[in-house]
Amino acid sequence: MHETNGFSPLKTSYEDFEVVKEDAMLERVSVSSYFKSIEADVVPVIYANNLPSGKIDKESFYRFRKELVGGIPTDVDGIWLHLHGAMEVEDIGSGEAALTAAIREKVGGKVLISVALDFHANNTTELCENVNIITGYRTVPHIDADETELRAAKLLVQCVKEKIYPKPYMIDIPFIANGDIITTNDGPGKTIMDRLGEIDRNEEILTISFFGGQPWVDAPNSHASVVVVPKKNKKRAIEKAKELAGLFWSLKDNFKFNSPVIDPKIAVKQALESECTPVFISDSGDNTTGGAPGDNAFMLKLLLDSKVKNVLVAGIFDSKAIEICKSSKIGETVQLTIGACVSGVDATSVDVNATIKHLGKAGNLYGLDAGLCATLNCGGIDFIVTEKRNAFVYKSQFEEAKINIFDYRIIVVKLGYLFPELQEIAGSSIIALTLGACCENINLLNYTNLISSIYPFKKDMQWNP
Repeated sequence: MHETNGFSPLKTSYEDFEVVKEDAMLERVSVSSYFKSIEADVVPVIYANNLPSGKIDKESFYRFRKELVGGIPTDVDGIWLHLHGAMEVEDIGSGEAALTAAIREKVGGKVLISVALDFHANNTTELCENVNIITGYRTVPHIDADETELRAAKLLVQCVKEKIYPKPYMIDIPFIANGDIITTNDGPGKTIMDRLGEIDRNEEILTISFFGGQPWVDAPNSHASVVVVPKKNKKRAIEKAKELAGLFWSLKDNFKFNSPVIDPKIAVKQALESECTPVFISDSGDNTTGGAPGDNAFMLKLLLDSKVKNVLVAGIFDSKAIEICKSSKIGETVQLTIGACVSGVDATSVDVNATIKHLGKAGNLYGLDAGLCATLNCGGIDFIVTEKRNAFVYKSQFEEAKINIFDYRIIVVKLGYLFPELQEIAGSSIIALTLGACCENINLLNYTNLISSIYPFKKDMQWNP
């Protein structure tokens, strides 16, 4: 499972993943208890996950494919997969299409394949041809991954028992979203998901999903889509899919960011003036949850130059700085160059004399090993440096870094929209329009492989599903 950012300077390899195989992987997927409850004979193969990053090198992909396909017996009733949907492989393209094609080639056409996907999947016709069931997350920010896994599992078991061999149908929507503009808590996103839920209850449909797509992948399949899996009436199911796609298209101009999106200097100024604290500022261009490197010290430098106090920056990826901290003591002042450790000239670095306040382990978005993190202070500003790329989205991560969030007026994070736990804490939030691999202004990105007519690059286009 990998969400690729094609604009990231990083390359993703096998070693970047947490890999868990055979019986041990059952602890990593929420559907294990369901399969156990129905006394299914389960063959666990592999769990491999990584923080979003750059394209996967093809040798690593071939290795994963060999391990997964090699572990699947041919005499099975069904195969359950949890993929992302925006995995891009060097010289190959869609990793999901290539992976499922290899699985289908091994097991033949009679074995059912059910796939759970992320909302930000960039789907392909090939994927729909390779599998029987596709179902996707219905929340942004994502809080229904386990629910989606279970739905994919239950649909698989239903089709095995009822001897149904469904086929997914996809409607490509020529729309690419500005990163974090589509959320589902309210507004048009909620309207679409409410209608999706109504359609999903139709007895003629096994499942229907809407996908917003991943905008930071320069590929022909980078766009929104609707995927429907009919049960009885193919024509009726496709009509409903067209209806949902049409509803989205009619609302496309109504999507708005759920926080102000403004110049970084103005963001700092407004945060200082705000009475609703703590104010979270998203360093959106370097959003690690969207695959950016997370090593840009631009916001830290801006805050230091502005002589702002009572601020926390969480966090900046810099393994070399961690090595220096490891050889120093708590309370000691160290000379560090922070930032641009992998991005080079595409990111900002800053020289600091910083005092080490804490050094310890840090949690990760997916529960992966995030290595060490150091909490430091310079010029009245606290900042967290991480040994590995990370995203601070949970209260527990701040607690592990010995941070009390409410001690700060401003907190800078490497995100776009805030994840739910931070939303609960935030007095207010601002998205700083910083540059980087996750730049929210997609007009500034160098796309060369998108379909020729796509909104918003062609604003006046007419389209019917």
